[in-house]
Amino acid sequence: MKPLISFPFNRDISALYLCIACVSSFLQLSIWP
Repeated sequence: MKPLISFPFNRDISALYLCIACVSSFLQLSIWP
């Protein structure tokens, strides 16, 4: 089973999630050193 619509969308969401996780982790380190 290969979902055609889900592939690029899923990759986009993964990149967005990674970016958010990185930024939130950086902010946590900034606020609580």
